[in-house]
Amino acid sequence: MRISSLTPEKRHILRKVSTGALRFLALLLVIAAFSGILLSIGPIFESHAEDRITQDDIDDLKRQLEGLKKAKQEQKEELAGMEADKDTLQLALNSYTALSEQYYGELEKVRADIARCEQDQADCKQRIEDLQNKQARLYENYKSTLRVLRESRDVSVLELIFEASSLKELLSAVERAKDLAEYKRQILVRMQDSFEDLQDELKATNEELEKQRSNASHLEEMGAEVEGEIRDTEKLLTDLGQEILEKEQSILDLEETTDEIQKDLKDLIKAYEEQQERERLAKQYMLWPLDYPDNTRCTSRYGYRIHPIYHYYRFHSGVDLVSRTHAIYRDNVYSCMAGTVITCVKNRGTTGYGTYVIVSHGYSERYGGYLSTLYAHLDSVNVKTGDVVTQGQILGKVGTTGASTGPHLHFEVRLNGVTTDPLTYQYITAIGGEPKRASSFI
Repeated sequence: MRISSLTPEKRHILRKVSTGALRFLALLLVIAAFSGILLSIGPIFESHAEDRITQDDIDDLKRQLEGLKKAKQEQKEELAGMEADKDTLQLALNSYTALSEQYYGELEKVRADIARCEQDQADCKQRIEDLQNKQARLYENYKSTLRVLRESRDVSVLELIFEASSLKELLSAVERAKDLAEYKRQILVRMQDSFEDLQDELKATNEELEKQRSNASHLEEMGAEVEGEIRDTEKLLTDLGQEILEKEQSILDLEETTDEIQKDLKDLIKAYEEQQERERLAKQYMLWPLDYPDNTRCTSRYGYRIHPIYHYYRFHSGVDLVSRTHAIYRDNVYSCMAGTVITCVKNRGTTGYGTYVIVSHGYSERYGGYLSTLYAHLDSVNVKTGDVVTQGQILGKVGTTGASTGPHLHFEVRLNGVTTDPLTYQYITAIGGEPKRASSFI
């Protein structure tokens, strides 16, 4: 059926159904996009096993969740529209079905009238044929009577007289013959009138029959059109029903995806809070200043010793650290805690600390005072005085500048400006790790 032949109401319904199909296509694209989001969730958690979880990660997952909720709401609204379209189509189908029943009811009546007219036509034709046959026989008889009358004129009066027993009988015979001819003539006239009446009746019957056949044809055409509308509407209902099922499944999928992302968001927030707690605790512990576990050998401890260069008994204000497995020269030196670089001296001479960095970490609740760390004999530095650094940030490279007999890190921990034994502190060996006493791995 061509769209141009549809009623405005049906064209409106078709437009709504088509719009629903387009929306459904857009919905498939949205689901595909969010499928990509789901695929990306796994790597997010995998990457945060090594990297930090940030508030942006949580906000991004929340935006994805809001997007899913919005998409689900839009699809529910589309589903409501499709349900309304389905109700409209069902009403149209009911109307078409009732109209079809009405057409076929009228058609049955017309067909009954056609059968009656055909019977009347056959009866009329039969009566005409019977009348024609009767008329033909009477006409032949009438002609015979007329011949008798004509022949009676040739009969002599004497013969009639001799044949008649009386004059009265003679006159009566002649009159009877005349009356019979007239009677038959009148019958023929009445037969002709009846024949003409039958012809008129047959003509009227034929006209009525043609009219009823035309009505039947018209009703059949209208019934066929209504049947076409019923088929089209049923197809629209079937297609719309399938789309409704797909839409409902899509909403279920979105709800399932939403539940999964809500769970992932909950897990991510929990992991973020645990990370925050670890980082909060980590801020109260120092990070080992060299790569762990290789660079954990101490060649000279805190306290008095014979100086390896000056060769006299002298106080050693820190510890000298080297590698257990390789030459430590130019290995990374990390800031133990977040803080501010308060001293950065570049001196490649052969006395004192050589090139060194001091970082102030501010007041520490854990240690009950102001904490600072010193990193000496560096080969190079990556910071300058005044820089704000984070825990684990590279300050420079291990060297052998100043009063040094070889590449090593001279490391000091000062509390309220006073040096303390670095090996009495606990250290984390990785950001977020568990603190360990230095004495356990030195």
